[in-house]
Amino acid sequence: MAFSPQDPVVGNATTTSSLAVSNSLYGNLSMTRERFSSVYLEQPKYNVLSQIIDLIGPSKQLDQRRFERSRMGQTGIAVTLASADVNDVSVSGGEITLTLDTEAKAKGFRLGDVVRVVTSGVAYQYYVTQESASSVVKFKSLGQTEAGVAISAATAHFAVGTTITVLFDSHENDFSVDDKKPLFYTPSSRHNFTGVSRDSVHISRDALHRGTYELWDGKYWAFAQEKLMRMRFSKQYEQKILLADRFASLESNNAIENRTVGGGVLWFIENYGQVFNKSTDFDLDDINDIVYNILTIAATGTSEVTVLCGAYFLKRFQEEAANKFIQYVGTANTIGGSSIRGISAYEYNVLGVSVKFVHYPAFDDPKLFPEVSTALGGIQKQSASAIFLDMSSVEGTDGLLPGIEKYHYGDQEMYYNYVPGMIGLNSAAPSNTVQGSYNLAASSKDGFSAHIMCDDGIFMNAPERHVYYKYTGA
Repeated sequence: MAFSPQDPVVGNATTTSSLAVSNSLYGNLSMTRERFSSVYLEQPKYNVLSQIIDLIGPSKQLDQRRFERSRMGQTGIAVTLASADVNDVSVSGGEITLTLDTEAKAKGFRLGDVVRVVTSGVAYQYYVTQESASSVVKFKSLGQTEAGVAISAATAHFAVGTTITVLFDSHENDFSVDDKKPLFYTPSSRHNFTGVSRDSVHISRDALHRGTYELWDGKYWAFAQEKLMRMRFSKQYEQKILLADRFASLESNNAIENRTVGGGVLWFIENYGQVFNKSTDFDLDDINDIVYNILTIAATGTSEVTVLCGAYFLKRFQEEAANKFIQYVGTANTIGGSSIRGISAYEYNVLGVSVKFVHYPAFDDPKLFPEVSTALGGIQKQSASAIFLDMSSVEGTDGLLPGIEKYHYGDQEMYYNYVPGMIGLNSAAPSNTVQGSYNLAASSKDGFSAHIMCDDGIFMNAPERHVYYKYTGA
């Protein structure tokens, strides 16, 4: 419950209240750097995602509510020709002249560049003989001989839908004097906000003194109210981290953002990551395909993927794993090793990646996701969904970064305080500060209050490496 200001654990007085110290330990724990973790203990099985983010790395302090990171994306040069891009393709004197609709699209090709185009499964290579003059680029085939070979068919190589990829540079062997035209890159940036979340409880003097049949930890039910408030805050915090949409509103008179909400994990993945829509029941090949997609994007080498999944998804994975792979019992089985208990497989390895499964109770919460699937026998649809999180680090301008970062605005990650009214935290004097014969009260309320608040948000540094497996069937 709450500490009295006269409890010897936090003060200098020698007397304690009738409130058991064991009920007050949270007040002491909330003063440590692990204060957020102590809140999660109220809902340890529900707050899976927020605890994982805390384990990845500590929250970082900000001096403003908006935070962003720049990203370069791909520095390779490739152009896929659309119908609106190509004004003309012609052949003259053994050269192909490609006229694009804008100069900006042509500037990516520079003198000496060797490019590759693939047509009908066959790859052809050309080099640039004249770089962009207005919107015109000229190419010559690397297969072109000095005697001159007819290349009239090459116009088909630059048809609509073809991707032209720059492979490398090639210049003359002797007296090469042509400089490479510089290319300038401007990084793009993504941003998110921190947002204020808070909750409160008010306990009256009457509730503290009035006897109740329902007890909590040996005391009257009033003492349960603060714990229930922390449980409520903990659950809502998990829902914010998962489901919040990025939002900011401005005050009309001074253009100050007076309410901000940071986008959650699903917001990042749905806007910048991969969404795997599945209209039929789960198949083990779904996991293989998703891990393959993650590997093709994460060039740094992914070694571990954590899957937060609903109970139905986990059930179907274990059934598929048992039917296809588990041949022996105990630690010698063909999947999962010592993690197997019956058919309860929680780890799967494919393409050198360890895929670990964690049941995510939020996906089975009917208040969050009430829609029911008729095709899957009346289960909640969201129970058949999952989030695939690539747990590897991300390479950034500041070195390696965690895949998911947490930020907070202000000097503390979480604020937790008590406000005495006409009574104190132990129903005695409101304050141990006495001037003359007067006690100081913080409010005129006939009771006291407890308040919890945080101003924080998350940032996914490479959301394209995470996948939302979303069941979309009936």
